[in-house]
Amino acid sequence: MKKIELLSSGKAKSLYTTENSDQLIMEYRDDTSAFDGKKIEKLAGKGTVNNRFNAHVMQQIEKSGIPTHFIDEVSENESLVRKLEMVPIECVVRNITAGSICKRLGLEEGMELNPPTFEFFYKDDELGDPMVNEFHIISFNWGTEEDIEEMRELTFEEWRRRWDDWDRIAFAMEPGFDGYCSSSYWGPPALASNLYPPKGTPWIFADEQGVVAFKRAERHGRIEAWPMDSGWFLGSPIVSLDYADTLERWLRKQALANELPDVLVLSGVPSWSKHASVVGLFLSTTYDLYVLKRTERSVASLCGGWEGYLSRRSANFRRSLRRALKRGDAAGWQMEWHEGRKLNHQSLYTRVLDIESRSWKGKIGSGLSSGTMSEFYRLGLSRLVSRDALRLGFLTCDGEDIGFILGAVV
Repeated sequence: MKKIELLSSGKAKSLYTTENSDQLIMEYRDDTSAFDGKKIEKLAGKGTVNNRFNAHVMQQIEKSGIPTHFIDEVSENESLVRKLEMVPIECVVRNITAGSICKRLGLEEGMELNPPTFEFFYKDDELGDPMVNEFHIISFNWGTEEDIEEMRELTFEEWRRRWDDWDRIAFAMEPGFDGYCSSSYWGPPALASNLYPPKGTPWIFADEQGVVAFKRAERHGRIEAWPMDSGWFLGSPIVSLDYADTLERWLRKQALANELPDVLVLSGVPSWSKHASVVGLFLSTTYDLYVLKRTERSVASLCGGWEGYLSRRSANFRRSLRRALKRGDAAGWQMEWHEGRKLNHQSLYTRVLDIESRSWKGKIGSGLSSGTMSEFYRLGLSRLVSRDALRLGFLTCDGEDIGFILGAVV
């Protein structure tokens, strides 16, 4: 592929047409810029480094299922790319304060942002890449509401992929672990860490052997490590093929940093699991051990579908169910089921919240209608739909929603 004509030139890159009208050659120059292009100098080898670095990053993003403009490297400082129409918007996610946000808002660098911030900037060097919002993007025809939602989703995709890695490890573990409650389906850790008391910040460690995800809380002068799921205590904060080894390496790391938790709460480990005895043995040298009240978990297999499920129930259960279905039919009750990747999860969730608000839970400000719980499930539904995992049913009567069943498959 040969360069034909210079199409455009920016701070450090130039674009050339090729004999293929749908493809361009992107040349990475040795120019280095600062202050939004106001200061430019030459730095030998910079073009080569940027070209190779960009190729690596684009390939990793492609592996995550996010399409990019990159096709292939064609020389040390040139890449073949797709000719696309650019949305002149830059998406910035921050989980720690640094750079322009500190200057703009008078913040100290290094503050943890929980949850992360998400900002849009208009790409224009002469204007200094000013910050804009969704209304600017739509009003000036830079993008649509659908574009905005997709930009947000794609920006967070690589971060989410890390939690997908968590899931793959979790499902390879022994059956005693609740892979469903331990998975990342239910949203980001920054939200989960404040869903149940005590409130805290994500305390996460990951390597090739496993993932540790606690929330860090400080109370009464003590450092406490709690599972993200400190409400049901079904999920495991440690996902690894070698549970005890991963926990021990995490504790050693915290001890070296003088951050060893004074209180360590573990969950998702059945008392009959091999991990319970091993973990208890090595923790007993550092901690006083207490066993929390056991959480019961019931599992019903859906193998064989509805008929398969019923075949494993008692005759009395089947008779009671048939009588209940007849009463429901007589009353005009109907079930409406929703599943698939193209669901409008926002409108469906609005229906769920409306039903919940009329229930006893809604009347006392509990359940899905409470603030953090509502946001938790709102984000969870979006993720479940994107994975074709959501299963949502509404019970209706004369066109009015009177109940719902919300679940998922993993």
